Amino acid sequence: MLINNNIMVLQTTEIPGRRLKILRVANPIFVSLFMQGTAQQYKVVSGGLPADAKIVNMKFGMGDYFDVLIESEQFEPVPLGQEIPEMEPPVITRI
Repeated sequence: MLINNNIMVLQTTEIPGRRLKILRVANPIFVSLFMQGTAQQYKVVSGGLPADAKIVNMKFGMGDYFDVLIESEQFEPVPLGQEIPEMEPPVITRI
């Protein structure tokens, strides 16, 4: 995995055609899941992860977020040397 200018790209040393996408997660939502006391709870309304999703890698972004590299058979294969696409952000609501 090559990270250049904040973009994840498959390198030639990796398995071609891996089915990957990037999920961008806001730091405040992540932190709220682990706060002591009554933590915020969320429900995914639409656009959640596929049932076979696996975390492959993570990296911190430049802002108030981090990126999670997800692999799933539901995603289109990413050719070597191509930028890994971002997922549409899931729609979540507080419960």
